[in-house]
Amino acid sequence: MQQKNIFLKNPIATGLLLFFLICIPFIIITVITLSNKYGQLKIDNFSDFINLPEDGKTEIFQLLYSQVKNEDGNAPNSGATIRQDTIESNYDEKTKIYSGSFVVDIDSVKKTYVVNYVWSDNKDIASDTSINCPTKNIDKYNTGINCINSRGETGKNRLINITPSYIEVKTNLKAYVSLKNYGNNPNDPYLEININSCNDTSIINLTKKTIEDWLDNNYLEKNIVPFEIRNLCDGAY
Repeated sequence: MQQKNIFLKNPIATGLLLFFLICIPFIIITVITLSNKYGQLKIDNFSDFINLPEDGKTEIFQLLYSQVKNEDGNAPNSGATIRQDTIESNYDEKTKIYSGSFVVDIDSVKKTYVVNYVWSDNKDIASDTSINCPTKNIDKYNTGINCINSRGETGKNRLINITPSYIEVKTNLKAYVSLKNYGNNPNDPYLEININSCNDTSIINLTKKTIEDWLDNNYLEKNIVPFEIRNLCDGAY
């Protein structure tokens, strides 16, 4: 005698089969989504140089993964290395706050980044971790021109976070820098440079070259980010 199909005979088995057939695609999509969102690009020599709680380390690895994925469409899960001579780290015993920065190189995708972090086990203290674009003088692969930092800023939009308050033109002479916008348009920035030159042409020319070199080192060009030099005299600063 022919045996009846078990699924027709057993409604529980039928229900379970239907449940798995319906849910498995959603589970697969969820796993892929979480992997893309919370993937990690591990720094192979991280623990050799940086003392940071596991949660802080994980946040850096996740941000690094997202950084590369946002730029390239995909990212490796390991292979990044800290450049030892760039490490700055501090732990404040009183506040229990870890802070520091370092340069990381990723050979497989030919990218260099600067990692800055502030971290605390105290959840009442907000962490501040960011992946930043390299300057030319530290960019191992010369690919930073295409960099988009972890705030989503690229090109001249990065100025709000990289513009210094002053640039040293020569010993004991500083050019003070202010970021301005034409017509209060944040997408149309320029730099206002104040220098105590007292109409000294050599100082003005040196200031011009110093600012152009700073822009170039940050993968910016003077035709993209114009600047104006204000010729001051006798200690306006």
